[in-house]
Amino acid sequence: MTDPLVGTAVAHYEVLAKLGGGGMGVVYTARDARLGRLVALKFLPPQWSHDDSAKQRFLREAQAASATHHRNICTIHDIETTDDGRLFIVMAYYEGQTLKQRLEAGALAIEEAVEIAAQVAEGLAKAHLEGVVHRDIKPGNLIMAEDDVKILDFGLAKFANALQLTLEGSTLGTVAYMSPEQTRGEEADARSDIWAVGVVLYEMLTGTLPFKGAYPEAISHAIRNDPTPPLVVAGKDTPLGLNRIVDRALRKNAAERYQSARELARDLRLLQGRTIPLDLLTAPLVAPPLVRVHRARRWTSLPVLIAASLVVAMLAGVPLWLFAPVERVPVVVAPVVNQTGYAELEAYRRALTQELVAELSESSMVRVLPYDRELQILRRFTGAGQDISSREAIQALTATSGARVVIVPTLLYENGAWRARVEFRDARTATNRAVQETNRIVSSLMKDTVYGMMPQVAKAT
Repeated sequence: MTDPLVGTAVAHYEVLAKLGGGGMGVVYTARDARLGRLVALKFLPPQWSHDDSAKQRFLREAQAASATHHRNICTIHDIETTDDGRLFIVMAYYEGQTLKQRLEAGALAIEEAVEIAAQVAEGLAKAHLEGVVHRDIKPGNLIMAEDDVKILDFGLAKFANALQLTLEGSTLGTVAYMSPEQTRGEEADARSDIWAVGVVLYEMLTGTLPFKGAYPEAISHAIRNDPTPPLVVAGKDTPLGLNRIVDRALRKNAAERYQSARELARDLRLLQGRTIPLDLLTAPLVAPPLVRVHRARRWTSLPVLIAASLVVAMLAGVPLWLFAPVERVPVVVAPVVNQTGYAELEAYRRALTQELVAELSESSMVRVLPYDRELQILRRFTGAGQDISSREAIQALTATSGARVVIVPTLLYENGAWRARVEFRDARTATNRAVQETNRIVSSLMKDTVYGMMPQVAKAT
């Protein structure tokens, strides 16, 4: 059946075809006769045009949304009224599918899903900065236009809620993407948008929604009460940190969620190895000089750090006998300490320690306790379930090895960046005589980063 608007002229727009429709209106492609460009016209439901106060409320919302300029937010050109009083929005026309259409073929690749979510979060961050909350983020409101994702329908959800309209066959603020507070009828804020991005990201990765039900009330109950199902991507290993991002975005308590879309965007970009500056524009991360993140590379320059540290220590007033140059200084490497907050790195602590011991064993400056001997000393601590980096364990290493210097390496992760700290302790007094730290490294490659940190440590002084 032919749509009666197709082929007609509305104001100075020639309606060409119907694109789709839903509870918030029907969208058509049209040609702007004045400017000769393609546009999209969104005609709002007739129920929204009955009283002037409703119209004015909508205009205020739409004006606020149109004032937000960002590459990931659909451009609104104008707001007009037909001769019979119907409101319609004139928007930029974008070639491409909606995310809803893309998802009909199943889950997306991890890299693509993270990129889409990051762009949506960046667009929301800009809108929230302008005081505009979307309230209805879902795949049908996201259009894939070339390399950019465009967020549609800003301002409409709040307008619809304000009018308390119930449209036949539709649900305002689609239930499956509503936050727990929205399902309780509470006021939605920026954190509600963040929840919705979390749901969309989960759906892109798995091809299914995290919270389901046979009817809206059942879905609402699941959103409020059911735990988020584990993030399982068929046939693939999810990147380290991705589970943490999805989990934080989908916290039931809004106070435990990301508190701003900018935070979410930042973590998604860091997961990609990118960063997000204060102006919310993203750029590729340039690795600091001397940084290498390939595990295969050995730490050939670490003795340089030891030499530099000894010089620094002596200049700082350390007694010369501690680092006497006439003989190789006996040292012991304490097991690498993991203070990153990532339990996944616990399994690599011994391997990192072994690498460091192997490198130092070739030095002409120090005599390092062999790693197999170190393991023998630590065996009683591992057997008792104690931390191999505990004070007692290090004391045992020092006493047994006769070392004069204890090298204590620590892995750190703070404010989205990795770094390492290396302490050189006087074995007799257990006090630090020198400390070296790496530059901050922003990377989503956790294992490669911690293995590759040592060349930077060696050349940092």
